[in-house]
Parts: sequence; structure tokens; C-alpha cells
Amino acid sequence: MEISGLLAGLPGVEALGEDDRTGLERAFRVVLAPRGQKIYREGDEAPHLYLVIRGFVKLTRLSPRGKQLVMKLAGPGDTFGPCCDCFAAAPANCTASSLSAVRLLALPAPAWRELSWTRPAISRFLASLLMRSRRGCTDLAINLAFEGVDQRLALLLLSLSRWSTDDRRPILLPALLSQAEMADALGTAREVVTRALGRLEQQGLIRRWRRRI
Repeated sequence: MEISGLLAGLPGVEALGEDDRTGLERAFRVVLAPRGQKIYREGDEAPHLYLVIRGFVKLTRLSPRGKQLVMKLAGPGDTFGPCCDCFAAAPANCTASSLSAVRLLALPAPAWRELSWTRPAISRFLASLLMRSRRGCTDLAINLAFEGVDQRLALLLLSLSRWSTDDRRPILLPALLSQAEMADALGTAREVVTRALGRLEQQGLIRRWRRRI
């Protein structure tokens, strides 16, 4: 019943027939992870498809020289897992780490492949979930290629604002990323982020106190 209720809120589920919905409910399972746990690592066998129910997950990649790049933050309602892999067959191309205690729905890679091959309606539904996770990678590439650091930082802060639990204005951003992690997400150095935050503050766009924004 729990998994049925969680899946019911996903876009596209209502278009599935009863048998397909039942097949999905049987394939998904609930996963709990504490803060700081590696859910999977770059290079591991094909990861599950994950749906975030509660908490936050950071997806990172390492360059050949060992520099970390934050690819995406996944929060409630987001998906992550076999990015760019329609049948969940390739090894994981990033590392997924919990930024807080998390509650996830997971579809194991073998079940992903079986359902994709044998049930067309479920295949279309899973493809739509995959595209939701894929868009974050596309936006990252565009921002790194065409935007300056101040613009990229403003977009990052704006993305964090959607997870604010406070309806008041100005918005208090959730403290998910340190300045060093912001730098990893922007492809730059922490000192550059510190200066960019200062410029945004001088323009009256943000305020900082006690490590909060």
C-alpha cells in the first residue's frame, strides 16, 4: 500500500493499466539511507532508478585528475540513477551521496530492463522518468559553456530555492552545499565563489549570515 500511494503521485502513472501499475508496485522497493552514505559509486554496476521521497542526494563525477564536479542535486520529487541509459545496462557514470537522511523508492536495474523490454506502456513511463533526470545534465553543460560564474551561481541559488520550506520573503535557502561544494557545482574554485557571493550581496540580491543565505 505504501509504494502504491507513493507511485500514484507520479506524472503518467494514471495512464497505466491496472496490470502495469501492479507490476511497477511489485518492482519498486523502499530504501532508507543516513546522511553521508554512498548510495552508489561511479563505475559501479548499473544503478537502480531512484525516486526521492524525502531528503537530498548529491550526484558527483571525478575528472581524470581527481577534481570533483557536482552534476546535480536531487530532492523530493526528483529522480536519479541510470542517466543516458535507456535500459540500465551501463556502469554508473557518477557517485550518489546522501546530503541528509533520505527515503527513496528504488527500481532495481534488472527489473528496469525486464519491464522496459516486455511492457511498452511501462517502458514509455520509465523513459519519461529518465528524461526528467537527464535534463539536469543538459542544463549543467549549457551553463558551464555559456554563462559566467556570477550567472551560474545565481542559477544554482535559484535551484536551491525550490526546496525552501519557508513561505516568507525573502527566502531562506536550505543549507545543502558548502562554498567548496558550490565551487564543485560551478566548475571553479571556492575563492571565486566567495567573491561572487560578495558581488551578489553588494547588488542586494542576497543576504548572508551564520553561513545561511
